[in-house]
Amino acid sequence: METVISDSNDWRDDKSVRECLSYMLKHEIMCDVIFLVGSEKKAIPAHKIILASRSPVFFTMFEGSLPEKGEIAVPDIDEKTFRVLLQYIYCDEVNVTSENMQDLLYASDKYMLFKVKSECEQRLKETVTTSDPLKTLQTAMEFNMEELKSESIRYIEKNADKCLFSELALKLSSECVEEILKSEYLSCTETDVCQFILEWATYQCATSEREVIGENIRSVLKNLLFLVRFPLVEKEYFVKNFMPLKVLKEEEIISMFTAPFTDERPLFKSISRTPVSERTLYRLERHRAIDNCRRKTDQTDALGIRVDKPIWFKGVIIYGGYGTQSVSHPPCYIFNSTSTISLLNSAGEKCYERNAPILSTESSKTLDVYINNPFQLKANTSYTLLVKNINFTSYFGKDCKTTCTSNGVTVTFRNSPMCTTDTNTNTGQIAGLLFSI
Repeated sequence: METVISDSNDWRDDKSVRECLSYMLKHEIMCDVIFLVGSEKKAIPAHKIILASRSPVFFTMFEGSLPEKGEIAVPDIDEKTFRVLLQYIYCDEVNVTSENMQDLLYASDKYMLFKVKSECEQRLKETVTTSDPLKTLQTAMEFNMEELKSESIRYIEKNADKCLFSELALKLSSECVEEILKSEYLSCTETDVCQFILEWATYQCATSEREVIGENIRSVLKNLLFLVRFPLVEKEYFVKNFMPLKVLKEEEIISMFTAPFTDERPLFKSISRTPVSERTLYRLERHRAIDNCRRKTDQTDALGIRVDKPIWFKGVIIYGGYGTQSVSHPPCYIFNSTSTISLLNSAGEKCYERNAPILSTESSKTLDVYINNPFQLKANTSYTLLVKNINFTSYFGKDCKTTCTSNGVTVTFRNSPMCTTDTNTNTGQIAGLLFSI
């Protein structure tokens, strides 16, 4: 049996093929394997060759010998979920709902059906701001979905005071709590952080039927304790609520109070967490000269970018509008457009996209276009920056630099095949980046 291991086969793009496969699945034609699904061992017939062509797990499974009856027990996946998987395997159609998402994530991980997992992740990304971001973070951590984890963390950072005191926060895993406490950008006080970890540890003690005393709280917290910036916690709260429990050792309390006044290496950080929105904004421009009369276009400008340090991408610098836009005296310049700013990762997958308004009442060689939600660019990782629909006649950059440095951050630009204009590393649109460190 010769098969091609792929999570998306070209031959399934043919509607007639999908309809044929769907008919075979529905009417159990020529099935040669039976899955006994769920605790009730519901029998679901299928075709080995079709399953093997879609999943390396099934391929490996069918290379070996099957039991005499050709039956495979699948007790950990329920019937409804397994039928959704088969619908995808046969017809390339994924029916993801809020009710089956967790089960589908588990099943897609088990059988290495990456498109199913990707569909679930995309659906979760769309609901980060409308559902509970803590639950989404927990799911992202459980199934190793890095982009979803980043989206969840960004939302939690901006709404930390609300998220940390929600009911679900107490039920978070220690890994999720660690991910939150590692952030430099929480929009809450360190006293809030201290109160949260005390309530979380107390809840963990209660659910494991352990006495709520300092020794047990410390045992639950482990290294999480040292992610709290105790020198910044309000002293009155600490003395009244934390100190009586004797969670910290005497030398740790002394370090907490003396940290700002000694040169010794502190046990706890004393630098305030600062929300991304409040951090210093830096500009980086790539051109050495600017010219005018660039062709009006509604196409896509694109450049590859790579940074040597992690930064928060907060917007893009474009070249401004050129020429008079009315016959009034004095002339009135009006450049009004809504561009789409996107970032693709090294695999070509969209990891960020936002609409951003471009509005100016006067001719300007460059314009700063801000995005609402900053996106963190990882160090030494390739991205593609796309700016679509700049639909006015504008200036353009020339004699541009391939490598630029601003405030200790070096950005390397490269040409992108995604570009549909004359923008490249030497000339064209995309004047630079707006970022925070």
